[in-house]
This record gives sequence, structure tokens and C-alpha cells, in this order.
Amino acid sequence: MQIDHPDAQDIYTSTFKHETEPKAINRPRALGWRRRLNHPARHGTRQRAITKMTDTILSSDTREVAIGFGRPFVMIGERINPTGRKLLAEEMKAGDFSRVEADAIAQVEAGARMLDINAGIPLADEPALLARAIKLVQSVVDVPLSIDSSIIEALEAGISVYQSKPLVNSVTGEDD
Repeated sequence: MQIDHPDAQDIYTSTFKHETEPKAINRPRALGWRRRLNHPARHGTRQRAITKMTDTILSSDTREVAIGFGRPFVMIGERINPTGRKLLAEEMKAGDFSRVEADAIAQVEAGARMLDINAGIPLADEPALLARAIKLVQSVVDVPLSIDSSIIEALEAGISVYQSKPLVNSVTGEDD
């Protein structure tokens, strides 16, 4: 069913045939099997809400990736994340981004169509580390990036250096 409407949040209803149970099957009344006279399944149809889904288009300098309902699966590489990777955290904190570069290249070669970049290292300058990691990754691979941080300043720093349209990941809905 194609729904053309400028507001993607509108909900539409559609009716479809419900496959009714054979008459020979008796359901116990205790379960309330179609007891209500106005139950839609009793009349052979039922209503369901269909929400029009929109696609999210992400891009790098020369590539676009569409994410959305009915779109093919998109593999996102998530190795550039110092959480649980002590050696990567130490190297990034010391200014050595060679492992970040190697991980980015390896993930794209393995089939990742996007990369998730995180620089959440305790007691480190996350905005500066994230911005540097994004610049480096964009210089070695050409896939869209997901900027992963719950710190607003880091997100701002990452978005400001990103060369196209990223995905913003790990945003909290908390008030400051």
C-alpha cells in the first residue's frame, strides 16, 4: 500500500481479511474467544494501524546510505569505540590514532557500509578526540559515519568537522 502524505507521523488504517478458525474448533468461553459481537475478527476483517515510515539518508563525500522500513540491512562497523578496549583507549588518549585508522579500513573491507565513531574515554577531552577521530576516518574511508556520544559538546565538535550528513547516536533526552 503506497501512502503519499507530507506528514510522516499520520496514522492510516487499513482493513484486511482475517483468516478465521474452522467451525469445528471450540474455544473455551473462559478465554473470551470472540465473545464480543462487534469483534472485527468475528466478521472476517480486522483493523490495523499503518504508520508511514520515512527513510533516513546518510552520506559521506561520495556515498549515500538509506536506512528505513523496507530498505536492505545496513551493516554498521562499531569497532572504533574505546569502551571495553583498554589499549585503544590508552592510544587515543595519548594521541595515537593508528589503531582507529586500521580499524576503519578493516571494517569497510569486511563489508561495513557505515562506521560508528565513539571517543568516550574517562578523564579525556572527548570533544577533541571525537573530532580528530572523525577527520581521520573520513580521510581513509568513504562511508557515512555515526557519531556516538551522549556528551553534547562532543556531538557538536563531531558534527562541526564532519563533511556531509552523519547519523547522531546515543543522544539522551535528559535536561541539563
